[in-house]
Amino acid sequence: MERAQTVERAMRLLAAFNVDEPEMTVAEIARRLDLPRTIVVRLVDTLASTGYLERSARDGRYRIGLAAFKLGSLYAATNPLHAYISSELADLASETGYTAYFGVLDSAEVVIISHHEGRLPIRFVWTAGDRLPAATTALGKAMLSHLNAQQLDAAIGNDRIRGLTEHSLSTRAELDRQLSEIRERGWALARDESAIGITAVGSAVLNAHGAPLGGLSLSFLDYPHDAARLEDVGTIVHKASVRATERVAFYEHYGHRAVATSSERGSRFSRT
Repeated sequence: MERAQTVERAMRLLAAFNVDEPEMTVAEIARRLDLPRTIVVRLVDTLASTGYLERSARDGRYRIGLAAFKLGSLYAATNPLHAYISSELADLASETGYTAYFGVLDSAEVVIISHHEGRLPIRFVWTAGDRLPAATTALGKAMLSHLNAQQLDAAIGNDRIRGLTEHSLSTRAELDRQLSEIRERGWALARDESAIGITAVGSAVLNAHGAPLGGLSLSFLDYPHDAARLEDVGTIVHKASVRATERVAFYEHYGHRAVATSSERGSRFSRT
């Protein structure tokens, strides 16, 4: 039991680092985890000696190490659908010029797994590993729309929703209204909600049981877009998510044979 508790604490320690706080002292980690300093010292010493943490020679603060990066990279590298999703992102970016993303839902947050930058000269890019409140992103709202009420309660709750800008929705009632609209049209919209000046549209990729496996999105600068253009972009993303959902179902049934070759995809992805 003691060994299992140590492992659990080590995992919690690694998960405490994020984009907003990429470096922490032992004291800061102890406060974050509500653990005695002596225990945290032993944990960080072990994690640093194995490469999962690095210690800054300048100020002694700790940050995520190369071993953790390598382990995290395996999530995408060993996922049999990763090559397919990467190619889908490239197609989306090529067709629209916008930056395309694939992300997954982790409770109330979206985690960016991969992206493909668009060709437009000015763009705003989230990178792999970035975490954002799900209710502030098109990716997140698209995936949340496929949860039932009980699952939404567990993920979001009924308290005030954490936003990133003054345009982010702030209540569960607002979110529920938007999720109902998303279910109707098949794609989500987030305008100035995760970053001022950025608009995004997203649609969920589902598993064989209809649960959100991940999501695809396109983001672009919020220069004037008429409703028809947003509808066009939303439809493009939704069609891509439907293709990915079909690929997931095929893979779950047939295994590795479901991962399409580039030549196979070329014939399927000609768009009219």
